[in-house]
Amino acid sequence: NNIPREVSASEILSQAMSLVSSARKSIRATMNAAEELKAPLPRDYFLLLLDKMNQGVKFQRLGFGSEEDFINLDSIVRVDSENYELRITPSLDYKRMLLIDDSKLMFKGFQNSLVPRQSRFFYTEDPKILGEYINYFEEKWNSA
Repeated sequence: NNIPREVSASEILSQAMSLVSSARKSIRATMNAAEELKAPLPRDYFLLLLDKMNQGVKFQRLGFGSEEDFINLDSIVRVDSENYELRITPSLDYKRMLLIDDSKLMFKGFQNSLVPRQSRFFYTEDPKILGEYINYFEEKWNSA
C-alpha cells in the first residue's frame, strides 16, 4: 500500500521517535529555526538522536532560517557528534521532513479539506514520493 498514511497530531512525536529508533544507517531531516525556537523538540528526542549517532547512524540536518535564529538556537540545542552535520540553506523552499534510511518518510503536506491549506503530517514508504523528497533534500544540501 503506497498511499501516504496521515499521522494524527497526537501521534506526530511518537511516530518520529519510533522512526528514529528504527534507523540503521541514516537520518535526514529538515528544520525551520524560527519554528524550533518557538516550539523546541523535547530533550528525549535529541537524546534518542544522540544514541543513534553513537551507534554510527549518520544524521544530516538541513536548516532553514536566519543566521540570528541559528545563533539563538545553538545556545539551546547543541548536538555534538562526529555523525552529525548541519547545513544552513538560504532557500525559502522549506518542506518539513524526516527521512530514515532513505526508505521511510514522515513529511508535512497539504491536504485539500474543508480548511484551505491545512497542513498535516503523513508517513510513506512509496518509492516515488521517497525519490522526490530525497532529490529535494540532496539538491538543497548540496547547494547549502
